[in-house]
Parts: sequence; structure tokens; C-alpha cells
Amino acid sequence: MLKITRSALDSIYSHGEETFPDECCGCLAGPSDGDEVTEAIPCTNIQNKLHERDSGQYPRTAREAFNIDPLEQMKIEEAADARGLKLFGYYHSHPDCESYFSAEDTSQATYPTTDDEEGPREPIWPDAHQLIASVKDGKADYAKAFIWDAAAKGFAEEDIQVSS
Repeated sequence: MLKITRSALDSIYSHGEETFPDECCGCLAGPSDGDEVTEAIPCTNIQNKLHERDSGQYPRTAREAFNIDPLEQMKIEEAADARGLKLFGYYHSHPDCESYFSAEDTSQATYPTTDDEEGPREPIWPDAHQLIASVKDGKADYAKAFIWDAAAKGFAEEDIQVSS
């Protein structure tokens, strides 16, 4: 179960509305001695830059995908650690569509375990929560959370508990 404060969830919704019609993305953080997300840390979606540089390798734009700059992510992790926070996972939005864990999301959050890209995959961050907000016509609608299910070898929806 993903535990998250109302203010963190509202921050994700606001970020999704601000970046619409592109996907937003960011990190879910909270006190390292707790089990609740208390902060949504926005990241820059660099997908359009990657697409412009190499549309063969990155055929999707930020309207349909997200990519967090690894250097920005590293800085966020270091800053969170310095503040006594840990990262619980990641969030992004789906503009004008439902909240679901797409094939693209799976591709981004896993790595192949064989030379066959279509073969078995394992999660990059096995314990990371993945929250996806649906943003329709520029307005946040709802969110769902997903977590790796080792038995099913895929991401499964999990409950969200929102606190005040």
C-alpha cells in the first residue's frame, strides 16, 4: 500500500496540470524512519530533448513519455538524503488518458534479463512505488499506484492511503 499525504498528492496533481499536455515526472519522498510519502519532488521531463536528438531511439515525445535526467535524479537523491528523507518511488502523469501501467512504463522501470528485449524483465527498483496521475483536459482527475509483483513478474495496482 502506498501511503501519501494529501499535500504531496495535491502537488503531483498541480505538477501534472502545469506540464499538460506533456507528462510530468518526479520522485516520491518521505522521512527515512517512516513509511509515508510526504513530498512530491518534481523533476524535469527531458523526453522532448531526447526525441529531438535521436527520434529513432526515443520515438515518443513528452506528450507520451517521460525521462528523468540521471544527473538531476542523483542530485535529488543526495539532497533528500541530506534532509533525512528517502525516496519511496516515482510519479508521472498520463495526459488525456487513464491511469494505468503502460508497456512504455514497464520498459522504463525494468531491464531485460536476457539478450531478448521482449523476454523476461526485472525491475530496476523492486520496492519503488509508481504513482500515475490521470490529467484530462488540463485538470487532474485521479491517480493509481503500482508496485512490482515478483510472483507475477509485472507491476500490479496497489491501494493508496491518503492522509491529511
